[in-house]
Amino acid sequence: MSTRIIEGPFRAAVKLHDPIALEHLRESRRALTTYCLKPGATCRAYLNLAVEVAYSMAALRLYDLRGSKEYSGLDSGIIRILDALIAVYAKLLAGLIVVVGENAVVKFKASVEVEGRVYRRGDIARLPLDKLVAFTIAGLVDPFESVASLG
Repeated sequence: MSTRIIEGPFRAAVKLHDPIALEHLRESRRALTTYCLKPGATCRAYLNLAVEVAYSMAALRLYDLRGSKEYSGLDSGIIRILDALIAVYAKLLAGLIVVVGENAVVKFKASVEVEGRVYRRGDIARLPLDKLVAFTIAGLVDPFESVASLG
């Protein structure tokens, strides 16, 4: 019987992804100090490449891991945020969240200051759409949904 090494985007489906450890992040920081001892072209080139590669790795890893709920640490926190982002964005795109102009109607779950105004827990207000997703993911507001979504 041969042992087959699973490569590519299906590793998470069979639970073969290695979790991201703090040591991996330390290694990245060591590489940064190696190439960026002095500001200059080498440092800028390294930073541009490092960010581009890290962005691609992050996007692929999140795509891979999203189907699994059994990861812990950094991965589980990122996946939880990604799932919440997708959920609120999907409701917004589907027209289920009540929107007036460029603002979503929300109920505040905690006291929050937004653009110089203080909202208390239980207050109902209009929140700019650019803040809706972040405030919802952070658990600070619940957006009102249209009657059609109550089904």
